[in-house]
Amino acid sequence: MNILGYSLSSGDLWLLGAAGVCIAWLVHHRLSFWREREARRADACVKFHSSVLTALTGLYPVPSNWPDDKITIIKVLENRFQSLQAAVAEFRQSLPWHKRILYDRAWRLYRLGKDGREKDGQYYWQYVPTKGDGIEHGRYYKHDNTNTYKDDFKKNVGRLLRYAKAT
Repeated sequence: MNILGYSLSSGDLWLLGAAGVCIAWLVHHRLSFWREREARRADACVKFHSSVLTALTGLYPVPSNWPDDKITIIKVLENRFQSLQAAVAEFRQSLPWHKRILYDRAWRLYRLGKDGREKDGQYYWQYVPTKGDGIEHGRYYKHDNTNTYKDDFKKNVGRLLRYAKAT
């Protein structure tokens, strides 16, 4: 048989057909693998999103039950830390390797803030309204988050939830 100027025997056609069947099987296998992986990821996203919203009920997305005594938020968040940490650790496994670094950074920012140390574990003073000034590394600075502490909390939780967008 002559196809596009190539002369193929019946044995060649048989091998070409077998290769086509193998390629079709591999394509189907890969597509089903990707579909199952995306379904698992979507399930993990829904579970993580609901776990975070359950753990932060009354604080996120609308801070309707924010404590009147502003420093009490530290104890409230410390009490809810274990359930959040479990949800974060479980969801981390469903992320691709290249997104885990930024996800870990978002989790660290939520629980430690910009200046927190890893050995502290939890440091929620960023969510307490404070203001002041000081000198650090020879530079004078002013700090005032009395108007933005709830927004900072919402932004940090939003950073975490950004990784759980359902597709």
